Amino acid sequence: MATYYGTYGQKVQYLASDPSDPQTGQVWYNSTSATLKVRSATTTGTWATGGNLTTSRSALAGAGNNSSNFIVFGGTPVQTASESYNGTAWTNTPSLNTGRGQLSGAGNSNTAALAFGGDLGPAATASSESWNGTSWTATPSLNTGRRGGGGTGTNTAALYAGGVPPGTSTELWNGTSWTSNPTGLTTGQRGGVAGTQTSAITTAKGGGNNPGGAGATQTWNGTSWTSLPAAPYPSPAPSLSDLSLFGTQTQAVATSGQDGNTNDVFNQTNIFDGTTWTSSATTPTAIGARGASGISSFTDSLLAGGQTNPPVAQNQTIEWTGPGAAVTKTVTVS
Repeated sequence: MATYYGTYGQKVQYLASDPSDPQTGQVWYNSTSATLKVRSATTTGTWATGGNLTTSRSALAGAGNNSSNFIVFGGTPVQTASESYNGTAWTNTPSLNTGRGQLSGAGNSNTAALAFGGDLGPAATASSESWNGTSWTATPSLNTGRRGGGGTGTNTAALYAGGVPPGTSTELWNGTSWTSNPTGLTTGQRGGVAGTQTSAITTAKGGGNNPGGAGATQTWNGTSWTSLPAAPYPSPAPSLSDLSLFGTQTQAVATSGQDGNTNDVFNQTNIFDGTTWTSSATTPTAIGARGASGISSFTDSLLAGGQTNPPVAQNQTIEWTGPGAAVTKTVTVS
């Protein structure tokens, strides 16, 4: 009969506690809990409930590259509130200088973020400010004030695309100033953007003053946008908007959103592999639309806040574990 040692050339480790940095495929016996464990990778994406925001809101923005290193700010009703997440609970942090909803954000941690655009209720704003982990500081403004666009990148190399008005605009932030890119989106967008300043993806809405079809998807190579197959959102959804997007250009997650004509919200989650979209796990319906999501992580992110239909601001947080995430499992024998 084959043995683990005979097959893999090594013995199962006998440890008093789980290793601090286990590798995928590693097997060990935990003598304290009397359990056999293995480090493996997830095959599907799942959502789980996290800690509640201290302030209920929708149309807020966020920054961070994983669920334990995240910050959210702004939101509707128009406010300056800012909160930081440690993977379990939210803590109030110093407020934005300019309160606004429908704003966008960039940054890869809860100590280095950028907030830009949005509405002052109802006028659009071009204001921009940065977060250093201690306070928010005003920075040079966008060239065009707008709300509802998508932001991604870092606090020193950010991308802002879409928004209302004018819908197809793209601007780049270099840590000092915003520059309008001559090549905008090929169709109007009002949704999420994920990835980096030079390699990004956006998917959002069609209908009204933002034509393009529900789930319209485009990728950015640092110079121009290219149209790809749309995300498979429910039909009819002629005015899909305010969805959340996170991940990279070749591994992205699009979730939630609403129909701008009916205010119906969607709880569908779709995964992009660089070429096509496939439907995945659903989100809790209470999260609804206009939530804040992560930026560059495909396997570890979150969605916070949002609104239901009829519009009621939410304080819930749900955490995403995507395909390929490392997990420790207990081996059971029956």
